Amino acid sequence: MSHDKEQVVGYYNILYKLDNKDNKENKYVGEPTDQDNTFHFVRSGVASRCIAVGSAENHLAEPVASQEGFVGNLEAARLNEDQIDRALVQFFDNGEGTPQRYKLKVRINLHDEPIDQSPEFIATLTKDWSNFKKYIPLECKEIVMETARHLRAEIKSKYETTPYMGKFHLNQGRSEDVKRPFTQIEPETLVFVWYNNLTQVWMGKLAIYDWMYDFDLSPSQLKPKQIATGIKGQNLFINPKHDKRERPKTWAQLRAERRAK
Repeated sequence: MSHDKEQVVGYYNILYKLDNKDNKENKYVGEPTDQDNTFHFVRSGVASRCIAVGSAENHLAEPVASQEGFVGNLEAARLNEDQIDRALVQFFDNGEGTPQRYKLKVRINLHDEPIDQSPEFIATLTKDWSNFKKYIPLECKEIVMETARHLRAEIKSKYETTPYMGKFHLNQGRSEDVKRPFTQIEPETLVFVWYNNLTQVWMGKLAIYDWMYDFDLSPSQLKPKQIATGIKGQNLFINPKHDKRERPKTWAQLRAERRAK
């Protein structure tokens, strides 16, 4: 059995190269964002948690099976920032005339899981509100829609532009032996991406369960191979709680060490 990643957006993945010992990963980090990091799901009058259990609107083709027989604690499996070592956010432009021009990919390294089990999420982006509303799991639709309305209005007011919107699904790759008739949208996920005319950089906000992240998508330091796959910008989130890189000592630290000798 052979497994290949989805080919639409093109995958040149640098994340595996970011665990080297020479601390060169700084060059991949996006420029500092001017956002206020207050993004959260709007939950007025809505249950605070939702987990998809299957419905006729959770898919792109055929009804999905109910998860009532799932063995395990779905609530405990929810993603949050503490579980993340680092995450690579990449923004793709597949070119004019393509049916799904803009996409966002998020590759996550989890703190307590091996790198070969790192999840990768993809969102197709649209400005069409009716298209965005499709296939959101019914169990979370009210939460997602209420949050999306709030964010869309806020971004249009602050940046004077209409953002692209999307929901995430897990990239499970393609297999010669397995035909997947539909794509399962992850519940309680969304992403907004827009171009900031003032700073001339793409910006975004994403939510994947309990992880909310505001980011800028820097085009600097992109490799030719990345550009060839359609990447317009990227951002690397490094969780300071799990950051093991050795940072250079300050002048004051070095001076204190010299005097202590």
